[in-house]
Amino acid sequence: ENEMKRIFGASIVREQRTRTRNKQHKRSWLSQPKPTWPPLSKSGITMKLVETKRGCQHFTFEHSRDYQKVQFDFLDAVESLNPNNITAVLHLHPYHVDSLTQ
Repeated sequence: ENEMKRIFGASIVREQRTRTRNKQHKRSWLSQPKPTWPPLSKSGITMKLVETKRGCQHFTFEHSRDYQKVQFDFLDAVESLNPNNITAVLHLHPYHVDSLTQ
């Protein structure tokens, strides 16, 4: 990194580091990711087309095996009646939908 700073200058190296860090988060019109947010990964939830009736598409949500395990951990946390257990699930899986909405 020091050699890169010597060749290109510290401001260029710093700018490139910032760009690389910001690519971890997807930008959308709903939210602007903050650098302190955990990196976004695939959630494990997908939609599968079930049928199309009279031009209306019907989908179902499917969970991957990994997501199912997290979901069961979440349900155990809810049944424990201890909100700290839900927080623990969120700590390990920061974008788990049900934990975020609980």
